[in-house]
Amino acid sequence: MSVQISSVLIIEAAFCFGLTAAWYNFLIIENIQLALYIIIILFNSFLVLSFIISRSKITQSIRTRYSRVKEKSAFINNIVTDLKLDQEIIEKTTDGLRIRKLSNHKLYSNFNQIKIVYDDAHKAYRLAMHLRNNIALSLDVKRRDRIYSQKKSEFSVPILDNVYILDSSTPEIWQNLFKINHLKENLLMLRPHLEYLSLKGNTIEVLIKPDKKSSKTITKLLDWILSLDPSMRTLSEDSDISRAELLLCYNCQETFDPLEEVCNKCQSPRPRCIICFQELKPAEDEDVVILPCCKIYAHKKHMISWLKQKTSCPNCHLDLGKWLNQLII
Repeated sequence: MSVQISSVLIIEAAFCFGLTAAWYNFLIIENIQLALYIIIILFNSFLVLSFIISRSKITQSIRTRYSRVKEKSAFINNIVTDLKLDQEIIEKTTDGLRIRKLSNHKLYSNFNQIKIVYDDAHKAYRLAMHLRNNIALSLDVKRRDRIYSQKKSEFSVPILDNVYILDSSTPEIWQNLFKINHLKENLLMLRPHLEYLSLKGNTIEVLIKPDKKSSKTITKLLDWILSLDPSMRTLSEDSDISRAELLLCYNCQETFDPLEEVCNKCQSPRPRCIICFQELKPAEDEDVVILPCCKIYAHKKHMISWLKQKTSCPNCHLDLGKWLNQLII
């Protein structure tokens, strides 16, 4: 009996080794498959006589598993081709692909990282993406024909309502964005393949239904995500409230260096947030905005909180209520 058990363990070990090798080098699948068949033939008599498992079941199991490996490898190869990726920015994993160092990529430099794995639980490809810039919006898109999606939409968009359930903490902004036809139409075109999409700030998670067009779908999805940024800029182009990359001295308009406490030219103190009165140092995690009415600086998050309670400028008291949506963007 120990011989039979050892035989099964050897076959399983060989299969695991072959599966791993096949994932990292798709060109030797046939050689590995041949080696596994030789092992099966050598130990087949033990397996069949002891009724542990038949040759046909072993063969079918191997064929099924290798069919999945080939499908995954073909999908990954298509992704590399469709996204025009260089090998040095690709990291293959046992369950998918990680794409890094996209800063110099011709099309996808706005992404920090893209990870693609096969999700066995959902039988779908899961994408996790990180954008370089936080777009300060949230959106959940679920297929309406899924059982877990049977709930009322947070907001309504004509045509999209027929196939998706949409949820967001900033629904009024998305309603305006989806008035831009190509955004709505392109999201609608993803419907046969899109299982789920979640966008929160600079993090995006997506489930894509696996089929022969999966790689093309992912390409279209990435293009749709990238199209959001210029569309949001178009929506807010009437706003004079903008992110302050550099601070200017209130007195002489000289630029402040990041570490300067006083102006080099006139010795005036560094500008402070009009709301919290703390010194301002623009950074990725601390957005600073300049108000259109009196050109006063403020922390963006503090200005949003202020305008949600009051509609007037905290300095000159001009009505700024209409700028709140643009600030949230």
